[in-house]
Amino acid sequence: MIPALRAIYDKGFFHLLTAKFFTQFLGFGSIVVVARFLTPAELGELRILQAYTVVFSVIAAFGLSTSVLKKCSENIPHQYKEQIFRLSLIRALLLSVGIYGLVAALASMGYLTSSPNVAHWLIIYALIIPFAAGTDLFIAFLQALKKIKEMARAQAIIKLQAFLLIIICTYIWGFPGFIFASIGAYIVGIIPLLWQTGTSFLRAPSIQAPAGFIAIAVYSMFSNGISTISKFADMFILDHFSPDRDAIGYYALATLFLFGAVQVTATVQQVWTPYLTERAEEESWFRKQVRRIQLRTVFLSIGVSLLVVLAAYILVHLYYGTEYIPTVTYLSILILKYILWSAYAVMGIALLGLGLMKYNFIVVAVTTPIGLLLSYLLLQSIGITGVAWAQVITAALGLIMTVLYYKKALLKHYSGK
Repeated sequence: MIPALRAIYDKGFFHLLTAKFFTQFLGFGSIVVVARFLTPAELGELRILQAYTVVFSVIAAFGLSTSVLKKCSENIPHQYKEQIFRLSLIRALLLSVGIYGLVAALASMGYLTSSPNVAHWLIIYALIIPFAAGTDLFIAFLQALKKIKEMARAQAIIKLQAFLLIIICTYIWGFPGFIFASIGAYIVGIIPLLWQTGTSFLRAPSIQAPAGFIAIAVYSMFSNGISTISKFADMFILDHFSPDRDAIGYYALATLFLFGAVQVTATVQQVWTPYLTERAEEESWFRKQVRRIQLRTVFLSIGVSLLVVLAAYILVHLYYGTEYIPTVTYLSILILKYILWSAYAVMGIALLGLGLMKYNFIVVAVTTPIGLLLSYLLLQSIGITGVAWAQVITAALGLIMTVLYYKKALLKHYSGK
């Protein structure tokens, strides 16, 4: 085997990528089937529900998964890693309960969504928040331990369970079936993760948070929270300002195709984060690896984009019908956002490896309000297509800022060496 391929094979890249493709196939396959049981408007409402829930799940997790990934990737005793994980899990679960109460209160008072129906179902669907926060922590812990293959298997099992549960329940009960099946899938999904980590962490003695642990978590929570809002800015704007609920459904389907593409780049991030973190002090190696991985990721994203758009074109024309043609139009624009994001995704995890999360935070803090404003303005002027273009412009701005901050981070981190 070629040495370069052997290196990434040993790190579990192909295991994780295969699992990602499998899980995304199941995830997309479930949506393809489910779409037959739902109207376009209901499909749009499901995507809106997911958008709100994901944002509050990130807040509930409080950035602790990033802290776990960062600290547990370091060269410290395994028992200490388990203590850190236990501490994080307890805090995340306690915070999740409070966040769910907040979501339920805001939704019941009509402050979150413009649709009374979405608000009603959001109170129920948001029950996944504690389990989503817990899932992120388990995955981060396995990733930090470099158990990439084990993590990949667990994710594949989780998605297979969800696929079967969602298809069956949606077929029988429709929209409500999807909601309750999703909640059940998150609950059951903890089991394979617990199987991979074991339960010894439950008996680990309590500790105080390590130095810098909370700072990393806070930066990550704000950064990931704002970043997540940025990712779903289009759905929030459409929910509040677009009266065409069917068109939102077509757009939502395009974002699901896009999500499948995103997983390829996300896999690269997951595999390389612990390695870049572990060897962040080796300047020559670090600079070379980031440059090499980032370049390859860009080319990979271009190939993936072509395949995704082609697959969407075929499915829309052969399966969904002509009424879903706007989905291909929206996707053709949104895929540019994915390529631009992939062009700086590795630099983003490199900043994490250097312990300079604040730069990622600044980038998303600047680009998110700009993205929201552009989405609103372009929606008013050229319709939903304008919302898609707003995402592309925002991603381009994120690329420029990340490149500049990455160069600054390198100078700052290695200036004293």
